[in-house]
Amino acid sequence: MKIECPACSASGNIDESKVPEEGRRVVCPRCSTHFDVRKERTGAEIIQQRQRMVCPKCGCEQPLLETCAICGIVIKHYIQTRVRQQEKERLEFVRLRTATRDVDAWYSNLFDRRISSLVVRVLSLLVLLGLFMTCSMNSAKRNRFYAEHTAELRKSTEGNSANRSSERNDSVFADRFGTAVDLIISNTDACIGQNYNYKTSWYQNSQPCFLTESLSNNLSRINLQRREAESAVNRLPTPSRKYQACHVTIKEMANLNRQVCGMANDYKTHYQDFSERLSNFNFEFSRLKAELNECTNGIK
Repeated sequence: MKIECPACSASGNIDESKVPEEGRRVVCPRCSTHFDVRKERTGAEIIQQRQRMVCPKCGCEQPLLETCAICGIVIKHYIQTRVRQQEKERLEFVRLRTATRDVDAWYSNLFDRRISSLVVRVLSLLVLLGLFMTCSMNSAKRNRFYAEHTAELRKSTEGNSANRSSERNDSVFADRFGTAVDLIISNTDACIGQNYNYKTSWYQNSQPCFLTESLSNNLSRINLQRREAESAVNRLPTPSRKYQACHVTIKEMANLNRQVCGMANDYKTHYQDFSERLSNFNFEFSRLKAELNECTNGIK
């Protein structure tokens, strides 16, 4: 057996039978270096040493043997059992996939049927909607036609009614106007006279403002006439433009009557501008009285 020193590369021969299996330590005769010498291994031994495996159960790497040195399983039997289990799982997976495909196909057919049914329903709904819209349009046209002709008829009827009503109001207004004018003028004149009595006794002579028996009786009579005059004016209907000016004038006279008679009833109040108020009332009364007389003559 040939050996070589790793330090000085000196070579030599040694009897291989004298080298044990675990090796032997020798000394180089040239450089005195100590090194180990082992027997040379054959190719089969080297291949067997190099062949290693990983246990399929515990995962430990070890030489190729029939039994795992760590967990003690028989490698061949464990692998066969595992292969059978994997085959069983594969068959179960194939069965489930086939069943899933059948279910998917059933749902696909159901979806197709639902789509067809939905399309039919939508088309039916569109047809019904079209019929409804057609009927609605025809009904709307018919109603509009009736409404237009009814509106024209109503306008003509209202016009005739308005004309007849206006003529009737004018007739009633003309009949009642004279009486209302006489009552409102008479009562306003009486209220102005009552206020002049206040002016003479209280404002000019500085007497206490209380009603004598004659003034009290006169005021009561004036108030009765006032209610009668207001009722007569309120009963006058609204006339047409023909008598509109007269209607406005008598309303102004009624407003003046409320002011003058109101001051006559408010005799306890001392007005600083009493004379000026009476003058204005008297002037306005004369103007309205003249206009009402013209209206009365025109209506007659």
